[in-house]
Amino acid sequence: MGGTVFNTLKGAVAALLALLCAWPLITLSLSDHFVAKAVRDGARDDNAVQRALYWDPSNPLAHRRLAERMLAKGDADSAARHLREAIRGNPADGMALAQLAGIEAQADNFGVSDALAETANRLSPVSPSVQRQLGYYWLGRQKPEQGLSHLARALYGDRREYHDEIFSLLLRVAEDPDARGLLAPYVSEPPSWWDDFFRHLAQEAQDLETVRSVYAARRASSNFPTSAAEDRRFTDRLARDGQVAEAYLAWVNALPPEALAQLGYLYNGGFERPPANHGFDWVARPPRNHGIEIGTARTPGMGGQAALKLSFRGDRQRFSHLHQRLFLAPGSYRVRGRVRPERLEARRGLQWRVVCTTGSTGWLAESELFSGDGEWREFSFDLVVPPTCAGQILRLVSAGSREVDHEVSGVIWFDDLVIEGRS
Repeated sequence: MGGTVFNTLKGAVAALLALLCAWPLITLSLSDHFVAKAVRDGARDDNAVQRALYWDPSNPLAHRRLAERMLAKGDADSAARHLREAIRGNPADGMALAQLAGIEAQADNFGVSDALAETANRLSPVSPSVQRQLGYYWLGRQKPEQGLSHLARALYGDRREYHDEIFSLLLRVAEDPDARGLLAPYVSEPPSWWDDFFRHLAQEAQDLETVRSVYAARRASSNFPTSAAEDRRFTDRLARDGQVAEAYLAWVNALPPEALAQLGYLYNGGFERPPANHGFDWVARPPRNHGIEIGTARTPGMGGQAALKLSFRGDRQRFSHLHQRLFLAPGSYRVRGRVRPERLEARRGLQWRVVCTTGSTGWLAESELFSGDGEWREFSFDLVVPPTCAGQILRLVSAGSREVDHEVSGVIWFDDLVIEGRS
């Protein structure tokens, strides 16, 4: 009997000792749980950080999260106390150091704040969040080159909200002629995020001159020529702003040497090259999930190595998804080419149309309607460009005013399209 009681007590003591040994791990785990909950839920659970500190009063991440709450409320003194606790618990926390640097700078303790910022950078040289924090710190210290260098590092991460935010700031720099030189290191040797930024610049800049200046600086970089994406964005922005002649010259200057043979009033009318979808090349953007395919392929009777092929499944979809910008001087022209429909069924058919897009606007000319089935044959139509029309578009469309007119099924081929001047 005594042995049984002894064994029972011995087991209870062992269990208690095990619990006591495990208790620090349990409390740390609970603390980390509530910190994670605070990070996940944000302002929806303000008590989570406090509960984390209840279980582990030294939890550095909990102190940093609480400091961020204090900063949001404008309580810099409380935030500084919690950040110091966070650093005490984790001296390698670059974000806590960078945030504390900002508070010290607000108090004009620049010697301390600069040292904190430099330490944060050494500890977290590739952390997008820390680099972003340091970028704004140095901008606040009136050191824009240093600030932009940190923001540029932050762009190497995959935080899209950082990209949008920092791109907007870089755009403001680009739009200020006196500050634009700050972008020189990234213009002369563009980083991996540059194409994304230039897209933002070309789309959002209020003044076209901003885009011109940045693009010209990129073209002047002999070691790092402009990318196809930059060329495309610049040309499209010029065309969008009605600068057709400048857009055309920029597009031609960016063409590879092997593509120059396709130049004419109409580019690549033989479809030897697939549509590039920008500039004065073919733009083919069929709607998704509507059974329309546009591409180049080989077929009997074609000229050269490829022809244009369009396939339709019969969905009710108004078609206008293939076009090419034109730069025709005022005068008379003839558009001609070859066509081969394959069981192409439509109430009216497909049709080429030329419209004016810059200066005066409106219809200029249209081809016959294409439908049915047959062999390769030639077609042509004439157009006159008035002096008021600086830019034009040639577009293939489904004809008709009723929705049922745009139910097209079958295949149609085009090849050897040209535009010729007429005296």
